[in-house]
Amino acid sequence: MKYLTFIIFIFLISFISANNITVDYPKEVEVNEEFSVNLELLDFPDGVYDVKIDILCGEERTAKIFNEEWKSTYYYINDVIENSEEKQFQMKIEKECEDANITIKIKNSNDKAETFSNYTIKSVISEEVETSEAEETENNESETSEESVDEETFEITENNSNPPLLQQKK
Repeated sequence: MKYLTFIIFIFLISFISANNITVDYPKEVEVNEEFSVNLELLDFPDGVYDVKIDILCGEERTAKIFNEEWKSTYYYINDVIENSEEKQFQMKIEKECEDANITIKIKNSNDKAETFSNYTIKSVISEEVETSEAEETENNESETSEESVDEETFEITENNSNPPLLQQKK
């Protein structure tokens, strides 16, 4: 009986030393601006792994990951990382989202994937973009109003007994 207990104990210990990751990324990014996600595999068996870093706003996939070109985060990057290795991935989010969910999947050569979730990121529209758009709108409105004033000039004539009168100047 003691022998059986020892075997069960050894068997359970192998499950306790589960695979883990460390992830470092900004908590807030600007829409369409590149940012880095640093990923390190911990306690994984030796081998080369595929990585998928998926970012969803609600049910909508909103990000791209760079792998020789910008690609949807739907796809894995194949044979990219080993145990105890840290890799940096370039990403960008294409839409504003208050609370986007990040899911990271690590897949081994046997196509067995482990999922790591409960990561969030916020994507915002750049204040510079908002400011320049507001200034452009203001400038367009200003030019329009100046044009209409230039086309017709008015003068105010005052008569002591009557209120000022607005007349078109000829």
